[in-house]
Formats: sequence, structure tokens, C-alpha cells
Amino acid sequence: MKTFFYGIVLFCVATMAQATGPRVTSALLTPAVNEIFALDFPAVLSSELADGGIAAALITAAFKAEQVESTLTVLPLKTMLAYYLNEENALGIAGYDLDLSAAELKNLIIVPVVSLKESYFYYRPKYETLTWTGNLADFKNFTIGVNKGESLTAYQKAGIKIEQDRLDARIKALIAGKIDVLRESDLTMKMALAKNFSDQQSAIVRLEPSTEDAIISVVFNKKNPKGAALAKQFQSGLTKLIASGQYNDIIKAHIGDLAMESYFVPVHR
Repeated sequence: MKTFFYGIVLFCVATMAQATGPRVTSALLTPAVNEIFALDFPAVLSSELADGGIAAALITAAFKAEQVESTLTVLPLKTMLAYYLNEENALGIAGYDLDLSAAELKNLIIVPVVSLKESYFYYRPKYETLTWTGNLADFKNFTIGVNKGESLTAYQKAGIKIEQDRLDARIKALIAGKIDVLRESDLTMKMALAKNFSDQQSAIVRLEPSTEDAIISVVFNKKNPKGAALAKQFQSGLTKLIASGQYNDIIKAHIGDLAMESYFVPVHR
């Protein structure tokens, strides 16, 4: 069974892998160096973007600041990351809401990279207004659309139904009235609406206050021989990026004229 699953992982990687770093190459064509497996996060950490997105660019730059060559391979499923982490003792994984167990955390070093503001959105033709006080009880008996693999425990306790899918599919479901509310990072939602739903974007309303921040982290594996040492180097590289201003420059290069404070939570290190 493990061999069969490994074959599926390799097939998916072959169709979706993207390497980033000082060199741009495919991890399948040349040996991967210091490979980090990342979970797709639309518009921010994605194999569909030329450089992998904001988070990928920051991760790459942090390694480069320490003169460490790296490879970032973006995968679509959390189960793939779990396989590489637990079965292959990979150097590390990256992403948001990785849902790590207490047993796993004992052997991991988590380094936050970027924190995005996240909100709930609804479609005005279905609801003229919605009440959101920051308590999930406000959405009892509603159906909320969230990312695949997101932890569902809090929603289930609040009596909320959940639909998990990719972002475009969730936006279509919101417009069609199949879900009541959609949860997503403000920046990711803005980019998706502008790209694929420009006619409907004015009718999709963001609820305040924001939810918890969407924190994208790199998680280093202490079971890997390089894990602890590269975690320290990566942290040092991030500190250098922030101190030099390159950290903000990378974000601004991706979001253009958008105000950083509207979409990101400041990072202090």
C-alpha cells in the first residue's frame, strides 16, 4: 500500500513540481538541493505562478541571504506533505494550516514567514447583510467554504457545515448560493476576483472583523540531519531580509500599488 501511494505522489509531483531558488530548475531533472515541500496556497504559494508567489519568493530570498541553495516543490495535497515529512524524513515543509499533531511537533522547528489577514466573504444577492461578531456561533447552520485540508474541528463544534475546495470552485459555489460564506485571505480573494470574477466582485462583501491571520511558515524536521542547522540559517536569513528592507520590497513587487497594511500583518524579528 505504501509503495502504491508513493507512486501516486511521484506522478503528482511530476505534473506539478516547481523549483525555485538561486537556480530555477525541476527537482525531477536534477537532484534537489535542500528541498522544501510546500502546500499550495492560491496566489501566494502556488505552482501556477512563475516564481511561486510572495511566500515562495520570501523563502527563496531568506535561504539565499545565507548563501544556501534551496529547492521549493509545491504540492496540491496536505497528505503528500505528511508523507514526505513522516515517511521520507524530508528537510521541511511549508504552508498554512498544516494541522500538525502534538507528536509531530516534538520533532519540528516552525519558522513563520509571512502573515496575511484573512476574512469571511458573502454574496449580497443572497444576503443583504450578515452578522459577524468574531464568534463562529454567528454562522451556526450555515455552510462555509474553506480550503482543502483545513482543520474543521472549530466549525464542527459550532454546528457549521463545511465545503472544501479550491478557491475558484468556492467562489462559484458562493455566487450560486451553494455555500453561505467563504473564508480566504483578503489578498488571495482580491486577486482571484479581479482575475476570474470581475463582473461579480462588487457583490461579494468582506465581513469585519478579520478572522485569525493566515500564517505561512516553513517547518524544519529535526529528524533530518540538516534540519536544525538549516532552521537557524533560515531564521537568520529572514532577519537579514527584514532589517535590510528586502522583505517589504519583495512583497511590494508582487502586490504593486496595494497597501501592505491592508493585507499583511507586520513581521517583527
